[in-house]
Amino acid sequence: NTFGRAEEVKITTSTQFPHWGQTFQLNFMKPLTQDIRKRIFLSVGTSKTDHPFSGYQQQTTDASFQLVVPSWLGEHYLGWSVDWRELFGFSNTVPLSIREQGGHSLKSSVKVYKLHTYYNRSTLYDKINLLWLD
Repeated sequence: NTFGRAEEVKITTSTQFPHWGQTFQLNFMKPLTQDIRKRIFLSVGTSKTDHPFSGYQQQTTDASFQLVVPSWLGEHYLGWSVDWRELFGFSNTVPLSIREQGGHSLKSSVKVYKLHTYYNRSTLYDKINLLWLD
């Protein structure tokens, strides 16, 4: 309840041994209306990874947006994400196939899926969630 309207902020950070990588992720969730089942998710993050045995480094920055809308069948998700990657710091031993992928690249995707929840007739506490990708 970050701003008093059921918002949620989550920050995640990690470091890999010994100096091979760092990751930072910021997630934000906000209900669209009084119904908390209608909500949006925003996420941004970055990671830097050193691959010493492969001879290169990788920097990745990502952002995503997701809209969740309930229905009588479950929840519908509509999302968009973008990833910006850079390969750099090549050593002399890196193969040409990896060097060709060096530099910047940008990937974008749209995701649509439905999460359907079915209840067992014997008890409402036994839920079965099925994920269908469109």
